[in-house]
Amino acid sequence: FLFLRRPPGRSPGRGRGSMIYYDNTSWLALVLRFDGTMWPRTWIQTLLIFVFCLCAYTLGNYSGWEAGNHGHTIFGSTMAYFLVFRANTATERYWSGRTYLAGIYGNARELAMVMLIAMKGGAANAAWRGRKQADSVALEDVNDIHASMA
Repeated sequence: FLFLRRPPGRSPGRGRGSMIYYDNTSWLALVLRFDGTMWPRTWIQTLLIFVFCLCAYTLGNYSGWEAGNHGHTIFGSTMAYFLVFRANTATERYWSGRTYLAGIYGNARELAMVMLIAMKGGAANAAWRGRKQADSVALEDVNDIHASMA
């Protein structure tokens, strides 16, 4: 069996917590692996649950015995509650994130405006502040270019 063989690179004498080396050339060996997983600790419980479910299924199919039909109702209402709770949590997270982002964008916009107001610029910017817009094109210099790139 592929899942019972030891992975390459792992010696039988190594204890818990040691590195497990996997042979990733075969996906089937990775899927059916027994050593290095939780299967050695849980296979008995898994087998018992499987046998119990198989017995309950066989009893229900061949003897006509029913455990009841209220399970769907309980399961459905519980799932609906969890879905509503999850949707409510997701909505709260969305609005919280949206509020934070709106604050960040507002502060960034305010920072840009403060920088534009506080930056002196060159002769064209001084002409614009003095509302001489016709002369501002001819007066543009290096300082105005730097101020417009901010």
